[in-house]
Amino acid sequence: GVPAMAKACETRQNCRAAAVALCEAGFAIYPLRPATKIPAIASPHPKGSSERGRCRGECGELGHGFYDASTDLGWVDRYWAEHPDHGIAARPGPHQMVLDVDPRHGGDVALAGLETRYGSLPETFMVFSGRGDGGRHLWFSGVSGPTRARLCPGVDVISHDRGAVVMPPSLHPVSRQPYRYQQPLADIAPASAWLQEMVGRPELKATPTLRRRGRRLSPMQARRQARGLIATVSAAPPGERHTALYWAVSRAVEDGLLGEVDDWLGEALADAASAAGLDHSEINATMTDAVVAALADRGW
Repeated sequence: GVPAMAKACETRQNCRAAAVALCEAGFAIYPLRPATKIPAIASPHPKGSSERGRCRGECGELGHGFYDASTDLGWVDRYWAEHPDHGIAARPGPHQMVLDVDPRHGGDVALAGLETRYGSLPETFMVFSGRGDGGRHLWFSGVSGPTRARLCPGVDVISHDRGAVVMPPSLHPVSRQPYRYQQPLADIAPASAWLQEMVGRPELKATPTLRRRGRRLSPMQARRQARGLIATVSAAPPGERHTALYWAVSRAVEDGLLGEVDDWLGEALADAASAAGLDHSEINATMTDAVVAALADRGW
């Protein structure tokens, strides 16, 4: 378990050994392209198909981002034996969550403020980002039910149904330095009571409310509206990226744009979100959640 993981990461080139050690320790993992946060296995669904972006692996094929995460030791060993330079991402378990602390957006200060007010978080399993700016992932157990996407400014909440995190010794896309474990390694600790309560609350900022339009957009209006939605996602400031993407997808459903321009809008929104800083798993989960919620609101 823990000692093997630490030893496997002594060299950044040994992603095979690191992946096997993670799998043996119980982490569900999947591969990333070298020095990226992009899943290595491409979607089996062709662009423009109804399944692309909606299928979560029900088809039985790989290529669904964090839904591919596996604890199958045999598969993990075979895959990384063939692709030793591929990075590693881990999906939190059903009762786990990860606090993604980004100091560039004030996450370290905001989290310290919460600890001052409610109590220190327990020592837990932690990974430092390869960016080298103090960014870190704190793993916790004891989570039940859905969680919010953001704990506070600069601190995102990654859960079983909302993404995955990069694991050592994967290389950071910008710095090309490896992610690393905090030493000595600690077990994943149960989340503090105040943290469990806080992540289970609704978001502080309400999600967009869909308005029903009384008219159908013309093709030209649909294209103009679609470009506006893409621009909104592209310009989203740090801390508002999830909300902007969720809102844009919701509006696309409301305005019937999925039927008008579904050959390119979904992919364009995803590309805009990626350029804004969201990774593939976050984009996929956010867009899926928005579509499901929007259709339910419309009574479909």
